[in-house]
Amino acid sequence: MFKRLKALQKRYSNLVVVFGYTISRYNQGKLELTFQEVKKDVPEVTRNDFHINVGQISDIYYGNSNLDITAKREIISDEIENFIRKRNFELGAIPIIESIFLKKLVKFLETGKPPMKSRSLDASLFMDSYGNVYPSIMWGRKIGNIRESNYSLDGIWHNAEAEEVRKLIREGKEPAGWTACEAYQSIVGDIKDSIF
Repeated sequence: MFKRLKALQKRYSNLVVVFGYTISRYNQGKLELTFQEVKKDVPEVTRNDFHINVGQISDIYYGNSNLDITAKREIISDEIENFIRKRNFELGAIPIIESIFLKKLVKFLETGKPPMKSRSLDASLFMDSYGNVYPSIMWGRKIGNIRESNYSLDGIWHNAEAEEVRKLIREGKEPAGWTACEAYQSIVGDIKDSIF
């Protein structure tokens, strides 16, 4: 499938194809081995063709709060740093954001704290398939339901619960996490804030 999608990418420049690799305690220390095994079948694959995430706990998104998936930070921190060093430099919005994300992921693993200001309920939110709205995929604090607000986010976005959550975020009381789903908008927002 990867080979076929890569072939399509040559015709459709807006198509981005990567392997999604989530590190957990079950595969910690195996990133480089996985890359080398893929390279046997797809010789032209590069480390830039891998998007890396670290397995995290979220009841509302992953439904995994009863699982012990947490990898050892010292193992995967070194593993990710080594992988980053071997990546190729690429220009473009997505490659630059991905590079920043990976470097900040290492920082998150070292400190256990998000390395940037959260953009939850500023630039993003999470809505599940039932219409329940949350600040992010990592925070199970429901702020409303789209079905109960005439299918409009406007009322939810500005309700008292959302304002209380924003206050908690400003106070640094948001659950710690650093996933691409939540980090990309933080990175873009940080770049925007530093430019304007």
